[in-house]
Amino acid sequence: MDPTPSNTPPLLARLGLAPDPHGGQRADETNAALVAFLFRNMPAALATHLLVPVLVAIVLRDSVPLVVLAPWLAFTLLQVPIRTLIWHRYRQHERMPAEAHRWVRLATMGTTWAGIAWGIGGIVLFVPERLDFQLLLLAVQIGLAMGAVFSGGSHLSTVFSYFYPATVPFCIRLFYEGDPLHFALGAMCVLFIVAVSWLALGFRKTLRESVVLRFENLELVQELRHQKDAAEQANRAKSSFLAAASHDLRQPLQALTLFNETLRRRDLPAPERAIVEDMATSIGALDGLFNALLDISRLDAGVVTPNIETFPLAPLFQRIATEFGPAAEAKGLRFAVAPTRRYVVSDPILVERVLRNLVANSVRYTYIGGIVLGCRWHGPGQVRVEVRDSGIGIPADKHAAVFAEFYQLGNPQRDRTQGLGLGLAIVDRLTKLLGHPLELRSEVGRGTTFTLELPAGFARDHRATVMHDTGAVRLDGVLALVIDDEPHILRGMQMLLESWHCKVMVAPSLETFLSENAMRGAVPDIILSDYRLADGKSGVDAIAALREEFNRDIPAMVISGDIAADRLREAQAAGLTLMHKPIEPDRLLASMAALLGRG
Repeated sequence: MDPTPSNTPPLLARLGLAPDPHGGQRADETNAALVAFLFRNMPAALATHLLVPVLVAIVLRDSVPLVVLAPWLAFTLLQVPIRTLIWHRYRQHERMPAEAHRWVRLATMGTTWAGIAWGIGGIVLFVPERLDFQLLLLAVQIGLAMGAVFSGGSHLSTVFSYFYPATVPFCIRLFYEGDPLHFALGAMCVLFIVAVSWLALGFRKTLRESVVLRFENLELVQELRHQKDAAEQANRAKSSFLAAASHDLRQPLQALTLFNETLRRRDLPAPERAIVEDMATSIGALDGLFNALLDISRLDAGVVTPNIETFPLAPLFQRIATEFGPAAEAKGLRFAVAPTRRYVVSDPILVERVLRNLVANSVRYTYIGGIVLGCRWHGPGQVRVEVRDSGIGIPADKHAAVFAEFYQLGNPQRDRTQGLGLGLAIVDRLTKLLGHPLELRSEVGRGTTFTLELPAGFARDHRATVMHDTGAVRLDGVLALVIDDEPHILRGMQMLLESWHCKVMVAPSLETFLSENAMRGAVPDIILSDYRLADGKSGVDAIAALREEFNRDIPAMVISGDIAADRLREAQAAGLTLMHKPIEPDRLLASMAALLGRG
């Protein structure tokens, strides 16, 4: 804050004739806003001071001599064009906050003129024998005084410079008559002056406080906007870090997956096969953690589109029971699934993902008792699916927090065997995407119930989905081109594709393939390209270039360890299949077969 000028009298500051004694930019801005209020109301005040004197002169024209009435009217009306000029200059001038006091002085000069004019009128227009005219003047004085308070109340100088010169002479004139009636009117006039003075002080204080509060609110909004921007920037940084870390970690994991799958397909002795299967289990667990991050990225990117259809709940419940029943039994828990013949309308894959995450959460945090999965009718056309457990429960003040990313109850050590804390965050995003209400009821030590509300469907609307067996898929003779700048991934992909009886061409970059293929002239049947290539091109660009080179719409997919939302959108815009490392071999086989029309 700037220091207060030592030559500024405090009284002038209180009257609005100088900057606030506290000084500083805030004080200048506050004074500027109060001056703007003053000049915003000035046109109405000027119109009043133009019309009222004329009407009063018309009423008193037969009772007040013209030699008195005409000069008074001219003097009173002359201040209107001068004050209008001041108002016009203020509107045209570039208003600097530090110059606010100058405009207050000019406005005060105008109100002083008007006050003196009406003070003179209270004396020269006073008709002793006409009480009705005296009451008219009194009413005019009261009306103009109240108008001055509310139109110029932002600065006491503009109020009092008009109010006292206008009313005090009229009060003195009432006392001058000397009779009891006029004495009473004069006393009431004095009380009116005191009351209006008090009202003006209070109004000005309230108005100034409201302006200060408005500036504070604006600063608070600006600060909140800055905090929001900072939070969004931190969130983007977090997403970028996760994307980069995921890409770097997925590269070797992809190679490990390919080599492990190649080993599983070989005839190995029992001890070595057990090691390979244990490796596959560990790789699968790690893949599950990466997929949780990928699900968050896909949902945040907005590239997940629900496929709404009518489907039965019973097969879905059975698949979940098959998956989680053994894990619950291993912990000594009872996992019960209520039989049902209900049909619902939604995306079956996304609903299954929601229920799998809810059941996985229940199995993880239940140590005694069990878990129940079931459904029931709820009102017309609604089915409520419930996942109920007898686990540790969730405190009431943590009900919202458990749906946040990376939040876990009872895991302060961040034990990775208990997951990443993304399961319920994915549930929250999926239910909002589908538009299905999700309810959480829990009591610490008594268990938790998650309730998902779904639209009811009818069996007649259900169309059975044909499930394909990848064991029947054949890729014999398919010429596959693999582009990846990681040598070990190229070797792993080549070994895996050859085990599927594919012919394989591998290259670390687009340029390398084009130069090596110039002599052969081979046209690949399918392209599998990494997204990030060493030559600075993306897999999307490489596929587009190869399609243009061979003038064919070659089936292709992009394989990436990058889970950034931009990658998802870019692949979707190009109409390409995007698969994330590490790829499960069965999923890769099924995707390739689908692209080649062999599914």
